[in-house]
Amino acid sequence: KAGIKFLVNQGFTEIILIGHSTGANKVCYYSATQKNDHVAGIVLAGPMSDRLEIGLDIKKRKKVLTHMHRLVNQGKGDALLLDYHYFPITPRRFLSLFEPGSTEDTFDYGDKKPKLMYFSKIRLPLFVVFAGNDEYADRPMQEIQNIFDKNVTSKHYKSIIVPGALHKFNGKEKRFVQDVVTWIKTL
Repeated sequence: KAGIKFLVNQGFTEIILIGHSTGANKVCYYSATQKNDHVAGIVLAGPMSDRLEIGLDIKKRKKVLTHMHRLVNQGKGDALLLDYHYFPITPRRFLSLFEPGSTEDTFDYGDKKPKLMYFSKIRLPLFVVFAGNDEYADRPMQEIQNIFDKNVTSKHYKSIIVPGALHKFNGKEKRFVQDVVTWIKTL
């Protein structure tokens, strides 16, 4: 809200929200739960599920989730912890990222019956950009794209896979920008 308010105060009347990775989760959630007449469209880039990241040891993750719940229940939910992820993290943040069904678990494409609950509520024009070689994908990108495509309700929707792109679109930035600008011009 603050970012949108800032841009409106600068004179912008139509705003495209773009979120990458965890930012895609946040933009998806915001777009599904808030109405703002200044938001003209949504771009989700690299919308991967944190809890489905490839290479995660599921049994170990369950033990860590139990430990994090214990810390939260002991009043230590905001304690900064090391060695539980590739960046320092609090127990609350860990649960937000990795607990199935958490508010931030917006991209549940790996579940038996994916809901994409927030994604499916977005009515604004919507563009989803997947990285073809996303190193955080736990399955082929085409499979993930198909699940998004099946759960969309936006009437102005497009999804693409950028071939050869890694999660951060390194080396494919120009292609990414061209695709986004081309889509924006359709609005």
